[in-house]
Amino acid sequence: MRKRPIIRKLLTVFIIAALCFCIPAAPVSAGSGTAVKIKVGNKSFNGVFYDNKTAKALLKSMPMKLKMSELNGNEKYRYLSKDFPTNAKRVNRVKAGDIMLYGSDCLVVFYKSFNTSYKYTKVGRITNPMGLKKAAGKKSVIVSFSKKKVIRLSEKSLTMNPGNSKTIKLIGASAKNVKWSTSNKNVAAVSKGKIKAKKPGTVTITAKYKNKKYKCKVVVREEEETDQPIAEKNLVMKIGDKNVAVDWEDNESVAALRDLVSESPLTIQMSMYGGFEQVGPIGASLPRNDVQTTTSSGDIVLYSGNQIVVFYGSNSWAYTRLGHITDQSAEDMAQLLGNGDVCITLSIDN
Repeated sequence: MRKRPIIRKLLTVFIIAALCFCIPAAPVSAGSGTAVKIKVGNKSFNGVFYDNKTAKALLKSMPMKLKMSELNGNEKYRYLSKDFPTNAKRVNRVKAGDIMLYGSDCLVVFYKSFNTSYKYTKVGRITNPMGLKKAAGKKSVIVSFSKKKVIRLSEKSLTMNPGNSKTIKLIGASAKNVKWSTSNKNVAAVSKGKIKAKKPGTVTITAKYKNKKYKCKVVVREEEETDQPIAEKNLVMKIGDKNVAVDWEDNESVAALRDLVSESPLTIQMSMYGGFEQVGPIGASLPRNDVQTTTSSGDIVLYSGNQIVVFYGSNSWAYTRLGHITDQSAEDMAQLLGNGDVCITLSIDN
């Protein structure tokens, strides 16, 4: 008779464990900042250093190669040769992959999640921490940090009218080494990134750099579609009671969002996620053209076709870009979005 409570407890443990393995992990993000490459032992990881004074000071020291010591079965640490700016706060819970500064000169890389009452200054995190614990090992390990060069097109999709021109760039690449091509020169031609729309149709503009291709979808509209330009319908955003200026993308997703709110404003209840973004349901599915994107503070993106995300931090994930808030600094965005859930309102200002 006494065995039944024990069996119940064991079953409960097994069920919880099974649920943990079955629930898909949410995208791991990082605070606003710079993409970095982090090598722990013999394994390389992607990471982001946040947009704060501490991280910026550390970035100036890169590349760094540090022998980091083991502590407590959950972290590697190294006392640095100088003091760095601090903004220490109680973090309550450390997550595997977090990179923080303890005090003003102790850099810590955490390879295991745990609760803590200690105060740290957040520096960044490893965005793909799978395998980090094994790479860290149980003894001292060499950890290397270097800035990661991110190459991307300035535009992923465009809608143009016949006769119009638009220049796009391959950001992070040497312009003279980029080879441009079009899938149909009769619809749209391209030379050194300058696209010339000729007649209605859809083409793919390709920038080839170091054997890798970066593509932009271009839709050339029928001329009569310009009778009512989209520009006449200004899509505006409010965060709480504050109007913010947005440079909206010229793509199908934004056009659909503009149509969605053309009759009446749309108020979206947002929720904080991870200390770097606010996310909320749109209530409808929009066209999507997800591409791997490293966001920054102020970026507005579409996630899964039906959720809008506004960043006051950064993430590297597959999104459809919607726009960027242009009149708020990273500190302003953190103040607007980093102190609890907010509502955003989208409307048309004719």
